Amino acid sequence: MTKPETQDPRIEYLPLRQIAPARRNPKRHADADIQKSIRRFGFVAPMIMNEATGTLVAGHGRLDALLALRNAGGDPPARIRAVGDDWAVPVLRGVSFESDAEAEAYLLADNALVPLGGWDDLTLGEMLADLGKLDVDLSGLGWDDVELGELMAPFEEEDDAGTGGGEDPGPDVDR
Repeated sequence: MTKPETQDPRIEYLPLRQIAPARRNPKRHADADIQKSIRRFGFVAPMIMNEATGTLVAGHGRLDALLALRNAGGDPPARIRAVGDDWAVPVLRGVSFESDAEAEAYLLADNALVPLGGWDDLTLGEMLADLGKLDVDLSGLGWDDVELGELMAPFEEEDDAGTGGGEDPGPDVDR
């Protein structure tokens, strides 16, 4: 297998109208949730373009969400630039693949690898409970109210019992 031609990776702002999705993408997206996240946090993770084809290999959900937000009117989210009647977004350029098949394989890997790691439910619940105690809005993070309640329940019960977050399990217990 030969190495793909490489360039120095760089971030460029491109108008949404100039960004072409991959020919095929089997990943479904939670469009409304992605829109809510972008409105809340701004645009944080750039899309990735395959220089060999000029099409995306990562960021299709973000592209769809931004198109919907732009088409609905209003101001662009943080880190998005208004350019006439379009929005310019950060795109990682300088990435090429040795073939269209390798680009598709990367598209699949980019979408599949993160969820494979799963969650450390104890640490997740603790973080969510800590954020909740600070009155941080937990909506739009990816968990519904029932899931949030289940994850945070062990920490809320400890506080309700007056333990102030539970006892220290000691140095030999991973958290």
